[in-house]
Formats: sequence, C-alpha cells, structure tokens
Amino acid sequence: MSVKMGKNSEQKVRKVNRKPYKVLDAPNLQDDYYLNLLAWSDRNQIAVALDDSLYLWSGCHSSVTRLYTTSHPSDYICSVSFC
Repeated sequence: MSVKMGKNSEQKVRKVNRKPYKVLDAPNLQDDYYLNLLAWSDRNQIAVALDDSLYLWSGCHSSVTRLYTTSHPSDYICSVSFC
C-alpha cells in the first residue's frame, strides 16, 4: 500500500508483517455471534470477557489485569465496551 502526500513528497510505503506480533490466548471464550466479548481502546488496551471474569491487557506494558468477576459463578459477561 502506498500513499502520496502532496506534489513534491516522496511515496511512503507501509509494511505489514505476515507473522503475528502477539497472539491472544483466551480460554473459555464464548463462541456466540451476539456477544461482544472483546473491545480495543484508544489507549492501546484490550478488554476481554472470559466466562465470569473481565480482563484488561495493556499494549504498553504487556500486562494482564483481572478487573471484575461476577458474584454468581453461573453468570457470564456478555458485552464489553470502552467509553
């Protein structure tokens, strides 16, 4: 993919890697079309809902934090979003 910027600018080419930089290991991720279990913030964070817990991954520090766990083990998180 190349992008021209102005009349006298040189072409800039964006390189896309063929190998993944990070791989999301998300055991117990529900396979349901109607659930929204993953959200990516503008601060380079990813929220993932796995069963009854909500996890936050920081792209800056590569750290994982459990933010929330439901009070009833039979409940599960069905949607996540950033504001």
